[in-house]
This record gives sequence, C-alpha cells and structure tokens, in this order.
Amino acid sequence: MTHVDVLTRSRLVILFLSFAALLFIFAPGSEADGQKNCSQLLKELKAAQATWQESFDNWSNKSDRVANAVRRSKDLDSQLKRLFADTVKAEADAEACAKAEKEPALAPLTDCAKAAQRVRDLKAESARLEQELRENEKLTEKLEDESAAAHESEKNAAAALEAARLAYAKCGDFWVGRITRRVIRAPEPSTTTVTNKVAGEPSTTIESKNESREELIQIDILPDPPLPGDTNPVTSVIRRIAGHDHKNTITEGVALCRGKGVPRYKETVRNEASNRSDTEGSARTAETVLIDIQPSGYSIRAFFPAVTIREKRESRRTNRGCPPPLPDTVSASDVSSTLSSGDIVVKGRVNPKTPDILKGSEEAGDIKTGLTILTWEVRRIRSKKR
Repeated sequence: MTHVDVLTRSRLVILFLSFAALLFIFAPGSEADGQKNCSQLLKELKAAQATWQESFDNWSNKSDRVANAVRRSKDLDSQLKRLFADTVKAEADAEACAKAEKEPALAPLTDCAKAAQRVRDLKAESARLEQELRENEKLTEKLEDESAAAHESEKNAAAALEAARLAYAKCGDFWVGRITRRVIRAPEPSTTTVTNKVAGEPSTTIESKNESREELIQIDILPDPPLPGDTNPVTSVIRRIAGHDHKNTITEGVALCRGKGVPRYKETVRNEASNRSDTEGSARTAETVLIDIQPSGYSIRAFFPAVTIREKRESRRTNRGCPPPLPDTVSASDVSSTLSSGDIVVKGRVNPKTPDILKGSEEAGDIKTGLTILTWEVRRIRSKKR
C-alpha cells in the first residue's frame, strides 16, 4: 500500500466520521428532549401571557383615570355655569339693596345685610372651581400621554405574546383568544328647575344629576396542559364594576319667620343638598371554557366569578331658615353587596375560509338604560408538525 493510498483512506475515514457527527447533531431528539423543549416553550408562553396581561391592565387603569378626569371636568363646568347664574342674581340683589338705601320702597325681597357677602362668597367659590378645572385639565393631558405610552407597551407585549404562541405551536394544537362583555349605563347629565309658591313667594328648586355604571368581564383563554387537542382550556377571568350616582339640589325661596316682640317677617332662604354614591368591585379567577364545534355551528361557554361590590355613600344638607341657625346635616356610610357568578354563551357559524377563527360581536340596549356589548375572537393555533 502506497503512501498515497494510506492518505486517501485516512481522509475517507475522517469524512465518514464528520458526516456521522453531523447526522447525530441534526437528528431528531428523543421524546424526553422534545418534551423538555415544549415545557420550556410553554413556560415562555405563560410568561409572555402574564407580561401582556400586566401591560393590558396598566393601560386599562390609565384609560379609566382619563375617563374619570374627563367626567370631573364636565362636573366642574356644570357647577361653574350654575354659580355664574347665582352670581348674576346675587349681584342684581346687591345692586337693588344699594339703591334701597336711598329709596327704601325699592328694597328687594332679600337680606340686604348679607347681599354683598353672598356675592363675594360666590365669586370665591367660582375662582376655586376655575382653578380646580385648570389643574384637572392639565392632569387630563398628562394622563392621556401616560395612557398612550401604556397602549404602546401593551401592543409590544401583544406582539411578543403572539410570537410565543407561534413558537409553542410545534408542540400541538391549542386555543387562544378573548371574550369580553361590557355593560355601560351613562345617561347624559341633567338639570331640572321647578318653581312653586311658598308663603305667596316663588320658591325655586334646581336639581342636577350625574350618574354612570360600567361592568367589564374579560375572559382570556390560556394554553395549558393537557395538550394537544384540549377543547376545554383554562381561562383567566377579570370582572370589574365601577359607577357613581351624584345628585345636587339647590332650593331658594322665602321663609315666614316669627321673633319675640317683632311681627312676622320674611327671610330669604337658600339651602343646598348633595347625595353621592360611588361603587367599585373587582374579582379575578381561573375558570374553564367549553368550546363545541359542530357542522351546524359552534358554541363557546365561558364562566365568570362572583364579585363583592363596595358602595360609599355621602350626603350633606344645609338647614338655613329662620333664626337661630341650625348646623348642616352630614352622613356617610359604606355598604357591601355581592353579585353572583354566571356564564357567557356565544354562538356562530364557522367560516369555511377561516375555520380556526371563531369571532363575532353582539349589542343590545342603549347607553341611557344599559348598553351590553359582547365581543369574542377565539383562535386555534395548529401544530407545525402537520
């Protein structure tokens, strides 16, 4: 055997061993290795799901703060309009009182000793509310910026979650998606004015109302073992309720008063009453969603938990009238109640062009009495092994 033959044979042996090593490196792993890989991918998917959920909750909370700030601005604007009307009337009374000093016959039906101070009080209150409105508008702009930034973070987290879902698809079929039910009742703020005769003089009552209530049920389908082929996946469910009911009443009129050693006289009376009720409650739990697909259509049944509602009530009423003056009436209380658990069932027909996407929406009612908005989009991620 020549030196060339030995060299050639050595090269062939090296090539053979290299090829065998490559086959070993790229050969499919054992079942245990594959299971370990899927376990890691599932862990990453759940981490991405948790990150996205945290980002979404943060965005929702900031959006709620924006909505509350906007409502507060509307409430302040309504109060300022009412104060403006009160100030115009008080200035007219003060002007009439000034003229009555020279011509007593022109004296208005009001307490002239308090007329000038009432104008000052109303203007001071208007200035305070105007300052609060300016500060609230600046706060609203800041909150809107924060909400927009939180939305960007949520979109980035959603993109990362989608990537994790697709990576996990190598391990088998699974379901993902969201079902949302939102119930909103938000009548337009209202103001009513009623005028009656009391002691032969006009008595005016102005009542303003501002109320809203919203319930959100959000059901997110999570990819959890046993997989593949699980048609009853686990869900993460959030149920939140928030609302307020505010009513303010102003009554202006005349009271017939009687004092010792003096004849009956008329006293201008202005009383205010406010009733506030603010409610909130939230619950989070894990439930099961039932997905049934038949040739005639599909149905999805999802469950949501009971929730404890905490209601804070406050009321205040002035008791102005004939002397001696009475203190204001103030009360506050906290009340708890429970809304029971339940389920949501949605149905539809499978689109043959997108058989793995079950989506739809429904609306019922109106915003004044209660608008229910139900949306769902559930998607089956098919295994890449097929």
